[in-house]
Amino acid sequence: MSDNPTITLRIIDGTDKGKEFTDLPLPVSLGREAQNTIRLHDEKVSRYHCKIQEDGGEIILTDIESTNGTLLNGQPIHIALIHPGDLIVVGQTLIIVGKRKEIAKRLALLDDLPMEDVALRLLVADNSTEFLPTSLIDEMEHYSYDVQDALKRLHSIAPPALPSGLNPTQTARLAELLSYVQLRMEMILEKARLNETTDRVLLDQREWQSFMDLFSRLTDYYKQLIQPED
Repeated sequence: MSDNPTITLRIIDGTDKGKEFTDLPLPVSLGREAQNTIRLHDEKVSRYHCKIQEDGGEIILTDIESTNGTLLNGQPIHIALIHPGDLIVVGQTLIIVGKRKEIAKRLALLDDLPMEDVALRLLVADNSTEFLPTSLIDEMEHYSYDVQDALKRLHSIAPPALPSGLNPTQTARLAELLSYVQLRMEMILEKARLNETTDRVLLDQREWQSFMDLFSRLTDYYKQLIQPED
């Protein structure tokens, strides 16, 4: 991350569709009020809706207790890391993060990009073949593209990296939490069985409840993390 981090945001749907904000110095705020870095004219957007800032070399999106919330790649968030190609929804406004070449660079890291995901490269290049491998261009006519499905694939390219710079106590606590989740998952998976007739994996009701309990606990952990008690 440079000493003066910037971000590019492109509005691809909503009242302000077509507007592009290139290389904005961070932090950046979005909302209906004129005092925001980016003023949106969407009635569903709060006066001060969300902000984007740099911290520890990462770019972070934070919802500012907005009325209708902030979505990142289709999921409601309070605070989250963002990357080129991510989609932010505030009110009825859809924003894509990053310049086209920044998104294409992220895609280029996928050496094994399936042919059906070519829609991603076409999307970020305005339907140009600029970012397509030559070996794929001749094959394009044999495929149809679902851009929305392709975007979902982009947002799940790889699992997030572990946080760096943790002190020993924080590292130990994180390791304990991950170990707990891994152990619970192992206990559930050990009870799973394959139905060879239907080719489906089955869980007993008890193990399914155990899975739902684990899911619930992870949800609680997330809430405690983003909304710690005073």
